[in-house]
Amino acid sequence: MRDLKDARDEAFRANAAKTSFLAQMSHEIRTPLNGVIGMATGLGSTKLDDEQRKMVTTLQSSGELLLTVVNDILDISKVEAGEVKLEQADISLE
Repeated sequence: MRDLKDARDEAFRANAAKTSFLAQMSHEIRTPLNGVIGMATGLGSTKLDDEQRKMVTTLQSSGELLLTVVNDILDISKVEAGEVKLEQADISLE
């Protein structure tokens, strides 16, 4: 019985470490990624030929997609860490 409790405790510690790691990495990735997206947006407002504009558009959309993934990981980490509080609210289904 003791081994089972120890294994459960170790699993909880490992999960907490994973959650912390994901949250930290999400923050570390998000900051430079916002810089990349901002620079791509600035570059997109300059005089570009069609090929360059296509590349900048791809850079922006890829960066925004990656940022969405990073934000989703951060949200999941917050839920797992118990940092999200849900509020009950009435909504209209019409």
